[in-house]
Parts: sequence; structure tokens; C-alpha cells
Amino acid sequence: ELPRLVERFLRWYERVVLRVDTTNIRVDRPIFLIGLPRSGTTMLQDLLCAHPDVVYVNNTMNRFPTTFCAIEHFRRRLKLDFEGERYLADSVSVSASSPSDAIAFWSAWFKIDPLSVEYQHVQSSDFTPADIERIHETIRKVIWCHGDPTKRFFNKLLAPLPHLEVVRDLFPDAKFLHIIRDARPTANSMVKLCRLEIERQRRNKLNAGHDRLFVPYPRFPRLAEYVRRYGAEDVRTTAHLWSDAV
Repeated sequence: ELPRLVERFLRWYERVVLRVDTTNIRVDRPIFLIGLPRSGTTMLQDLLCAHPDVVYVNNTMNRFPTTFCAIEHFRRRLKLDFEGERYLADSVSVSASSPSDAIAFWSAWFKIDPLSVEYQHVQSSDFTPADIERIHETIRKVIWCHGDPTKRFFNKLLAPLPHLEVVRDLFPDAKFLHIIRDARPTANSMVKLCRLEIERQRRNKLNAGHDRLFVPYPRFPRLAEYVRRYGAEDVRTTAHLWSDAV
């Protein structure tokens, strides 16, 4: 998390210097890509986000979700960008400006604990009109960061994947794209993803102070049961999860 004084300064900077104004921006027919990890979602995401009329949450915004307008402003102004291959060693390059799954945003909106594999029931009635307005306002700010109020918002959904009916209710005019890959390569590749992710967390001592590690699977209702029965790094877990998700 940002130091409190830094965050307060950035909030002031957004309000007084940048004068972020979303009055004339509307969230028009947002586009959501749904699909399990390792199904080709990143490739399709990058293709769609290359379109000049599409905007998205990038990796910088996702890293600093509370003051992303100011952070993104400084990143662009100071040309603080870098690029490298993902730790998955799959020849996919990512950078500070490349599209993100926006997991930090969705986890906050849906109150999802990223370190728990337990399913959390979420329904539309959990969101007040003020909650919905805050979500839409955040997306309007993302559009503002891209400099064109007419652009379409795009996001690849991972964290809220088990709650698509709620997403549909929050965005009644949204367009959904569903990508499905054959169960066998998907299940095997998800196991590889999980092993690499857990190895990365242990090597870099991430989530210090927690006795849990982040498992990169959507929290469908029976995931915790599969993890207890087979383990997170087992193809039976991912095969069952593929069946549940599809």
C-alpha cells in the first residue's frame, strides 16, 4: 500500500491539479471477456485492447487502484514504462501500460479475499445504488485517463467470473465474450500456472505474514472442496473446475 501521506498528496493532485472531471463520460456498453485462465484470454485481450476505440485498466492502475489517475499521469509524463516476459515463460510480454485483469478493482468491489479459495456468495442486492455509482465512477475515471470520453471500456474478468449474473445486473448493456479452450490442455496448463505462481510467491516472499498463498483459480463454489481433496496443484482440481466453470 502507498504511504498515507503519499496517497493524500496524490488524491489532492487528482482533484486540484489534474481536475479529473467525468461529468460528460458514460460507461457505454462495456465489453467483458470471460474464460478460465490459460484459455487464450490474454492473447484475445491484447488484440482487442489494441483497437483505438477501446480503453482498459492497465497494470499500473491495478497496482495503485485508489489513486490511479495521478499515478498513471506521472507514469506517462515521466515515461516510466518497462517491458518483460511474464514469469510463465510463455513468450508473452507485459509492461506497466499493458492491459490488466483489474483484480484489485474487482476484489474491492465484490469484497473478495484473494488469499482464500472459499466461494463467497455475492448477489445484486448486496450493492446499494451508491455502491454501483462508485463502480461506474471508477470506470469513468479509467476512460478519462485515456483521454477520450467516447471510448468503450474493456476488461477481462477473472475475480468476478463466478458472479457473472451480478456483473450483468451492474452493467445491463454490457457485451460478453466467452472463450473456451479444450478441457485437457486448459486443465494441464492451469496446474503449471499454479505451480509457477506459488513458486514465485515463495521465492519473492510475497504475502509475508500470511499462512496462505494466492491460488490463481476463480473461486467457484466447489473449488475449496477440490483443493482439500486433491490439492491445488493437481489436474483433477483444474479438470473439475473447468467443468464447473463452463
